Amino acid sequence: MNRILSKIKSDLESTGGPTLFHTDAFKALGAIGIPSAAHEIFDKHIEVLKFLAGEKEIVFPTFNYGFTKSRVYRPATDRCRVGILNEYVRHKNPAGRFGPPIFNFVSLDPDSRLGAEIKEQGEINAFGEDSFFGLLRKKKSAVVMYGAEFISFTATHYIEAMGNGPLYRYDKLFSGLIETTNGRTNPIDLKFHCRPLGQSLVYDIDKMLSEAVDFGVVKVHDCSGSKIIVIDFSGICDYWKNRLDEDPFYLLDKPTQHWVKQKYLQLGRRFDLADFEG
Repeated sequence: MNRILSKIKSDLESTGGPTLFHTDAFKALGAIGIPSAAHEIFDKHIEVLKFLAGEKEIVFPTFNYGFTKSRVYRPATDRCRVGILNEYVRHKNPAGRFGPPIFNFVSLDPDSRLGAEIKEQGEINAFGEDSFFGLLRKKKSAVVMYGAEFISFTATHYIEAMGNGPLYRYDKLFSGLIETTNGRTNPIDLKFHCRPLGQSLVYDIDKMLSEAVDFGVVKVHDCSGSKIIVIDFSGICDYWKNRLDEDPFYLLDKPTQHWVKQKYLQLGRRFDLADFEG
């Protein structure tokens, strides 16, 4: 492994497990070089990730969004929509998938017990303390953007929810069923905060990243032209939570802040579903 990968491995040694990897297999090619055959790409990436994580369990997001319309989630067969490497792992190891509809994950370990440590049935807050994001924080885990852009750091929404929820989003409840491999169905009520319908809600990603780097909770590495970002998850949770306590609109870009603040002052409260989807 090259010097940069060894440095990233060193960064991760001080964190807890599991390690969550957001991936872009093609943007991360610098970490593996050009393979002799296309079918080797995924396995070479897995080899690198195992090196980086060491003994820690490796987890990938397998988010899929069909549940909001179909109201049925089939963990064994519903495809991942957030990365071809993630989908490759899900396909090879469907038993390692865990978590609720939409915001679910897959472990490289077919005997993973992570699903038993979070809430997967009944009434679930996708970004609550009993979610996988909450577990990552409690275990002081790292999140690694392996070729993936910082904008896809979905845990931003967990940090927004650590207080009473972001003022500029509103909660929605999606009721449906989880269909298991043995044909059983389990009811579920999934709640998470959504962007206002028909409105532009843009985050100031450049500021968020640069200030988190300056504060020391994020490290950005260039690996032969591929960007790999290592995030101290509990550290960034505390940092952004403090910034949001000071300024509830801190994460948003200036044009978005302008209209959001006007609307908030008009309402005098947090946004509600009826304000935009009445």
